[in-house]
Amino acid sequence: MGFSLSYNDYWQVIERPAGGDVFFHTPAGDATLRIQQRLGKRQPTPQDNDAQLFIYVEDWLRQQPNLTVVRPQDVQLGGLSGRQLTYSFQDEKGKTFEGRVAAVTTRDGRVYILNSELDVASPERDLLQSDLQTMLSSFTIVAPDASPVPLPGEGWRIYENPELHFGVAYLDIFEITEDLSNPEFRMVRFSYQDLVTIEIAVVPLAPDVPPSIGLADRLVRQRLEQLQEIYPDMQTGTLADMELGGIPARGVSYGWYDTALATSGGGGEMEGTVLAAPTPYGFAYVVNVSLPIQISGDFPVDFVVVPRLLGSFTPLLEGLQPVGQIDATGQLLRFYLNAQLGVRMTVPRIWRLLEEGNRVVGLGTDAIGRPMPGYQLEIVLLGREALLSQDEMDITLGQLIEQAQEMEEGTLRPVRDIGEPVDAQLAGLRGRSVTFLAVYRGVELVQARYAMVQHDSGALYLVGTLTPVTLSQMQKETFKRVLDSLELGME
Repeated sequence: MGFSLSYNDYWQVIERPAGGDVFFHTPAGDATLRIQQRLGKRQPTPQDNDAQLFIYVEDWLRQQPNLTVVRPQDVQLGGLSGRQLTYSFQDEKGKTFEGRVAAVTTRDGRVYILNSELDVASPERDLLQSDLQTMLSSFTIVAPDASPVPLPGEGWRIYENPELHFGVAYLDIFEITEDLSNPEFRMVRFSYQDLVTIEIAVVPLAPDVPPSIGLADRLVRQRLEQLQEIYPDMQTGTLADMELGGIPARGVSYGWYDTALATSGGGGEMEGTVLAAPTPYGFAYVVNVSLPIQISGDFPVDFVVVPRLLGSFTPLLEGLQPVGQIDATGQLLRFYLNAQLGVRMTVPRIWRLLEEGNRVVGLGTDAIGRPMPGYQLEIVLLGREALLSQDEMDITLGQLIEQAQEMEEGTLRPVRDIGEPVDAQLAGLRGRSVTFLAVYRGVELVQARYAMVQHDSGALYLVGTLTPVTLSQMQKETFKRVLDSLELGME
């Protein structure tokens, strides 16, 4: 499980490594320390650790009688910054227990939950408190600063550059060249014999220029102009939507003929791609990739190397703040219309919209356009039928929620009982809804709401929203504006 600690030999240990669980306890059971290791988010925030604490409390402590929980505070544990809460409860025998739960997460997404607990009436209270403190103080995590960059496989290494705000994995046969002399175009080159080249540059942006498609296109064209001077016969394709580390980007393919490569026995034809991914942090990533169209069988680099390298690209944005804030939330929205479903609304420009049959899903994104787990709006047109009664709507709503949980087993897990439906009003339509707290994909604590509403025309809709409890106030206001703009049953 990737940790170690010191403990007195009269403590007993139960190990369940397959379940990510180790349990330390005294023979009398008057003091315990439980350590869980689970999968979390890479590059975690304090809010992510708070969510892990809440999930643990709901799963393991909420059933305790007379439970009192104190709000989380910062803690240092195992060389990492984390969050910790304290609690107390009185069991069915009248014994009072006090405990604390701490959560720390490594940069590569390993979450450690440490739950210590003590019977306050134990005759060995002072000794056991000292034991628990020693155990927690000695808790050590293996590789606490492990990189958040994923490794594609054997023979790959990790390159991180906090100054340029990115990390990436590369083959160990690649040569790395850093060119940081030009502050307007700081670049790192990964290459093999000047045949396969991946260049990742960071370009500063004006603070009053927000990320946009137009900005990305301009950056791509500027880079192409630079390359055109090197390869005068270069031919380019059409600008298209792309992605880099989850960030929306724009890119274009190009090609040219390398006479030197042809002379050495190669085909001579070369291809490449330039893409640009602007961020709101005052800079953009600009990438240039080039390689031969034909690669021989004895060549140690194949065509999958480039997508694997770029697939490992990880923005390193810890501690950064957007250089400029847009005061009016409405400036971030765009109009969306789906005449087939009768749906109209405004959504943030950087949201991802997925249309499939009778449903549309809006995926909420972070400041640089990466989809956020458990932040979404789903609208489903169930059909057109006679107006349903309240009872009929409640039954149908319950069945649909059960089906959704069965289809996505483990994706959305309620941490409390789903209550009874209540009256709801959405998009000017009346219906019924249920709201409950849930864990999304094991890492995100969300408020889930499913509402069923029906238009006078008979169009019946299911509207599901997932809202992470860690959303910023601005994101909550934006989500509210989306829901306020929603119109259903449009002809």
